[in-house]
Amino acid sequence: APLASEALASALAWIPSDDAVRTKIRAVVEARDESELARWKAAFARAEGRRDEAKAALLAAVRSGESSAARPLLDGALEDHDFGALGVYSGQQKADHVETFIKAMRASIDRCNPSTKLGISTFAILGWDYARNVETLGQDVVRFAPLVDVISPMAYPATFTSPEYYIPGKNPRSRMYWLVYRTLTGYQKLLGPEDSHKLRPWIQGYGVVKKDMRDQIDAVYDAGLCGYQVWNAGNNYKPVYVALKDEHSRPEACGGTGRLDAVPPGPVEIPGMNW
Repeated sequence: APLASEALASALAWIPSDDAVRTKIRAVVEARDESELARWKAAFARAEGRRDEAKAALLAAVRSGESSAARPLLDGALEDHDFGALGVYSGQQKADHVETFIKAMRASIDRCNPSTKLGISTFAILGWDYARNVETLGQDVVRFAPLVDVISPMAYPATFTSPEYYIPGKNPRSRMYWLVYRTLTGYQKLLGPEDSHKLRPWIQGYGVVKKDMRDQIDAVYDAGLCGYQVWNAGNNYKPVYVALKDEHSRPEACGGTGRLDAVPPGPVEIPGMNW
């Protein structure tokens, strides 16, 4: 079966093996007349330490339309930190593939349980420089928005490693506040009034204290949104629970009693743009 063949090729590529094991697998592959398939060429090359050869085989396969080579190509790029290998697709082609998947999920939901909500999680940087980053990522959120019910930018301040994204004294409040606020207002401008109401961001729940959480939550509210999700891979949400005790901070529009300290940061000034 094709899936069994792909699973075995993946195991060969990623699980250490000796010459004897590889010889036995090669005999099976040859008996099935699959030795010319890109997945096997790449699997044997990687198993034997020839990573560049493995990548070349997968790239050639993807370019020729062999979709089964896409996943091992991605796995190899992540393992080797070789993201240039993913340049085989244009931004348009990446978006086409993602859209095909989203449309399939939309059709399944509409057929089986229309009340189920469909959401997507996307990179925060799209809210800052859409044209450049959509080409790299293929996450054409403007194009995908009509197909989904929830759009969740992953607005984690820790992912903004360059200091230029937050300038103390120029940008309001804290780094935690500004990076979340600016990401969301950028997304709102992209999506427009038709789809901005679908925004429910992820905010950072790791490496934080109560003030960090409070600043991020305030940023969500100040951007005019009510909902958010918190991510912590270690499942430690104590700072979140402590921050949530300040119930007075939830705006009236979101079902709260209103904030006493809310000061809208005003428009974001970027050369050539008015956010």
